Amino acid sequence: MPKSDANLNKILKKACSIDETAPKRKHVRSCIVYTWDHKSAKEVFRSLQTQPFTTTDVQLFKMLIVMHKIIQEGHPSALKEAIRDREWIRSLERVPTSGPAFEDNGYRRLIKEYVKYLLMKLDFHASHKGFHNGTFEYEEYVSLVSVSDPDEGYETILDLMQLQDFIDEYSNFALASIQSDRVNNDCKIASLIPMVAESYGIYKFVTSMLRAMYRQLGKDDPALQPLRERYELQHARLFELYADCSSIKLLTSLLTLPRLPTQPPNVTDFDKSDAAQDKEIKFHKADRSEPPRRETPSPAPVQPPAPRSRSSSVLATPSNTGMVTGLPVMIPTVTGAAAMVPGITGIPVQPDYYAQQQMQYANEQARLEEQRQQQLREQQAQQQQFQAQVQRAQQEMMNLQLQQQAQQQTDLIALNNQYERDQTMLQQYDQRVQQLEQEVTTMNENAKQQIENKDEQLHSLEEQMDVWQKKYDSLAKLYSQLRQEHLQLLPKFKKLQIKVNSAHEAIRQKEHLETKIKHKDIQMADLIKDRDRLRLENDRLQANGGGAAGSREQTPSAALTENKLNTIMDGCLESGIATIQESVFDLESPANWSAPTSSPALVMTLIESAGEYATEFATSFNDLIVDGIVDGDQASVISNISEFSIAMASLISNCKAYCTTTLSEDINDTTLVKVVKSCAREAQYFFEDLMSDNLASLKDDEERTDLVINANVDMQGKLQELLVALEPLMQKMDRQSSETQNDPHAQLVATEKKIVKSSAKLRVKVNIDGVPQPLVSLSLSIIDAIVALVRAAIECQNEISETTNVSLTQFYKKNSRWTEGLISAARAVGSATNILISTASNLTAHDKTGSPEEIIVASKEVASSTIQLVAASRVKTLPHSKAQSGLEECSKAVTTACRMLVAHVMEGANDAAPSDEKPIEFDSDRAVKTAEMEQQVTILKLEQSLNNARKRLGEIRKHAYYLYDNDDDDESEENGV
Repeated sequence: MPKSDANLNKILKKACSIDETAPKRKHVRSCIVYTWDHKSAKEVFRSLQTQPFTTTDVQLFKMLIVMHKIIQEGHPSALKEAIRDREWIRSLERVPTSGPAFEDNGYRRLIKEYVKYLLMKLDFHASHKGFHNGTFEYEEYVSLVSVSDPDEGYETILDLMQLQDFIDEYSNFALASIQSDRVNNDCKIASLIPMVAESYGIYKFVTSMLRAMYRQLGKDDPALQPLRERYELQHARLFELYADCSSIKLLTSLLTLPRLPTQPPNVTDFDKSDAAQDKEIKFHKADRSEPPRRETPSPAPVQPPAPRSRSSSVLATPSNTGMVTGLPVMIPTVTGAAAMVPGITGIPVQPDYYAQQQMQYANEQARLEEQRQQQLREQQAQQQQFQAQVQRAQQEMMNLQLQQQAQQQTDLIALNNQYERDQTMLQQYDQRVQQLEQEVTTMNENAKQQIENKDEQLHSLEEQMDVWQKKYDSLAKLYSQLRQEHLQLLPKFKKLQIKVNSAHEAIRQKEHLETKIKHKDIQMADLIKDRDRLRLENDRLQANGGGAAGSREQTPSAALTENKLNTIMDGCLESGIATIQESVFDLESPANWSAPTSSPALVMTLIESAGEYATEFATSFNDLIVDGIVDGDQASVISNISEFSIAMASLISNCKAYCTTTLSEDINDTTLVKVVKSCAREAQYFFEDLMSDNLASLKDDEERTDLVINANVDMQGKLQELLVALEPLMQKMDRQSSETQNDPHAQLVATEKKIVKSSAKLRVKVNIDGVPQPLVSLSLSIIDAIVALVRAAIECQNEISETTNVSLTQFYKKNSRWTEGLISAARAVGSATNILISTASNLTAHDKTGSPEEIIVASKEVASSTIQLVAASRVKTLPHSKAQSGLEECSKAVTTACRMLVAHVMEGANDAAPSDEKPIEFDSDRAVKTAEMEQQVTILKLEQSLNNARKRLGEIRKHAYYLYDNDDDDESEENGV
């Protein structure tokens, strides 16, 4: 039992839970007891209104069940509170709900019907005050209200029958919903419990009321016949309803269903003894005619008083208030009463006594007659007064009726006029609706035709798409299979290629050996002749005793030469291992990369180059094994060792450059670096396996050549793993670059960062001994001027964003051609600067792989790209722009720095020109002419080479232009331009 409002809210939440089950009886009972304990239901209705029970259909439906039970069994204040909250209850059928959709299970329709019934019930109780609470108890109604007007009873019965019809309609709908959905019907079944109880209460009440009316108004009253027929019809429908409810086990377990007779009870036949015992409402036939005037009665003989029976008492009505209910009766004295009965007392009768008695009786009779006449006069006066009042009331009623008739006539005329106007407007609306319907029909037909055409096109496109999808799937599957087969066959192909190359080399070596053998045979013949000659000399020398010394010295000399060559070859292999180990150490070093950036394409090229150098090294080493360490080409093997080790070192350093400048995570954690390290280890194992000690442990040259071939195959496999690991990184880089390639501002910022990062290593060389500091300083001045130029270009873009009303992104999209030109200029500046940094780094390196001509070309390329950037930025900047002026000043600074660098390089090149030319000395005119012709031929060759180089440069630039144009077109198509 809830003792507080908090407990009440908690119980209501449990009773109206979201679960699709019936509200528990204990929760509903607690709410009913709460209303009786507090003698008020105000808090119950307030809690129902404030809590979120209308969020789902199930909660709202369970709340209606709980509210119905509280109105039925709760305190009488519950009915009053419900009547006051009728508008809130009416709004519940329009409340939108969310959550699980139970619309298919009929909850929304049940809610609407339930709300309509509750509103009808509340309207009935509001009109009929005799019902103390929500039930229809007949005895309680009789104790509270005494109805003597049959019209009011008739109206009450009609309203109750209307409620009964609605209960039957709702119950049939609920039963149909339960039968259509066999799952989770407990909540719907629970709504039938209060309906069954209420229908049986109405049935009993109507039965008692009809019997009372028939008892008082008579069996033959025709006004009661419609009620009796409707009552019998409702009895049959209730009998069927209770029979249907009896088949529901849950409903029969919760309540005891009423048992009705198969035939409706006869309300016209009743037992008078039962009627005398039961408390009934007394109805009287209404007499609306004027009461008849009563004439003065003549004196009547005195009769003894008769006892009054209970059946002769009639309730007073306004029509008989002036009627006399009975004549006054004289009460005789005890003596007179005794004289009237002779023989009782035994006393003799005297004549005087009779005369005296007659006199007294005459006097008394006269007095009573006078009193009766006085009463008659008073009654006549009252009757006249009452008739006057009735006449005035009738006159007022007639006047009121006339006024009402006049008002009704006026209202009727107004309504007729309004009806005519409404009819005219309805005709106009009908015409307009017909026009709109025709238009809608036409539009629907057009839309239908368009939709059909679109559907046909869509169907055809879907068919084409299916065909292309199947082709694509088959091609993709075929490509995947071919790629897998290619990857599987590639190592085998490499091995076969190596073996084929080895076989070709073996054939070539065989031919070479055959040639050498033939040559040796010729030499052998010569040696035989020499041997014979030497034998003769030896015989001659033996006589002198000194002939055996030379033969003993020849064999140690050959062994010493072979050991020396093996030591040299091992040193070269160890040098290659040291080169690779040094590059691995640089790879694992935590220092940042400061050299120029590396691209994935360059890394892939270096991988292929390293594989080729490894194959050349293996081939030359097999030739050395076949020819022998003494007679073989040792110089070629040493050169291949150096080239292979340098190729591996370059691959490792470029992989670090790519990982440091491109990948954001730690390079030691990347898969690419791990595979590069495994390649470096495999190269070291390659060199270690070919040491003289390892080769000496093998039996013959065939095993040694197989060792070289297997080591090369393993090396090629590791390089192939590196290629596979590089592919996803290239795809990721392509996606990242595509995001910023259409944004000039982002391209300029990226260019600045790349230039600063790429020039970091060159800045370190300023203070290193052995590096030409003026050259590095001039290169750094150019780089600083380029960085300032790029920053000025960024300021120009910022100024554009400040002066325009749109964002930079929209501005770039709107001016797509100019945007492409600006992006091209930014890329050209970055590319030219990277070339300049790379060239300067090569010139400052110890091996000095670069040339002065390369740095001159790079400087000129930087100057031309800066001019392109300035021109592209000048197109969209405002006149007299400070940012554009700064950009042009930076461009001039770049041009000046490039000129200074070119002048310095040219001066150094002139100073370093070789001066070892031979003096011009000729012995004859023919020698002079010959030298002159040779120089002219040299000049012609150089001019021809220069023309070819210029023509080649033009073709390269044209190819680069078309390639860039095609790339832009592809990007535009991808971006939807």
